Amino acid sequence: MNRIKAVSARLCATVLLTTLPLSAHHSFSAEFDANKPVRLEATVTEMEWINPHAWIHIDVMDPDRKVTNWMVDAVRREF
Repeated sequence: MNRIKAVSARLCATVLLTTLPLSAHHSFSAEFDANKPVRLEATVTEMEWINPHAWIHIDVMDPDRKVTNWMVDAVRREF
């Protein structure tokens, strides 16, 4: 019985330690400042649904009327 508890404890510890780095993979605050939103006015040209991300391709026109294609990462963020 003690051996089963020891194996179970090791298994639980392994699962917890291997999943912790996954939560840091999509850290919103490490990549973006939530207090500085950006407004984009553009034309959507394409949508890509690639697990686990979705990409929105947009054409953005600058003040000189030059068009630049942007890719916006549309991964789901949970707060």
